[in-house]
Amino acid sequence: MASYVANESYKHKYAKKVFKKWCQEKEFFNTNFFDYFGYDTYEKISWTSNREKHAWLEYPIVVNEKYDSVTCNWDEIWGDCPSSFVPTFDDCKKRKMYPAAIVDVVLTSKGMPTYFIEICHKNPVSKSKLEKLESLGVPNLIEIDADWILNQTKRPEILKIKRWLI
Repeated sequence: MASYVANESYKHKYAKKVFKKWCQEKEFFNTNFFDYFGYDTYEKISWTSNREKHAWLEYPIVVNEKYDSVTCNWDEIWGDCPSSFVPTFDDCKKRKMYPAAIVDVVLTSKGMPTYFIEICHKNPVSKSKLEKLESLGVPNLIEIDADWILNQTKRPEILKIKRWLI
């Protein structure tokens, strides 16, 4: 499972980094960046981050009787680590916490993981991954097109969401 990152496309990998960079910009959070045009709807979404890092890449989803990375940040789960801490898949395995899935980017709001974002290059989120994330209680799962991100010359005013999944 750890090798999936090494095998992802360059576009997918770079689009995630660009998106995260947008999220880290001071002007980005506390705004209505998440205004978006859906198929037939327009929706305003407020987002306020109070964490050191406003976006995390490769966020492991672990939900069991002891841990819940959907409703708690990883620094709260592991304790004694910085608020920007997110373990790798291998870090989780070493602690016998086996992620059910890895989400491309997670944004926090008011100290909780809030928006779970999948960047789509060639393949949309699979039905099985979508069902798994939904069963684990992942809210606000969004799919954004990697090509759209990479075609922007600067941080856009409005985020174009490919699909609102959950």
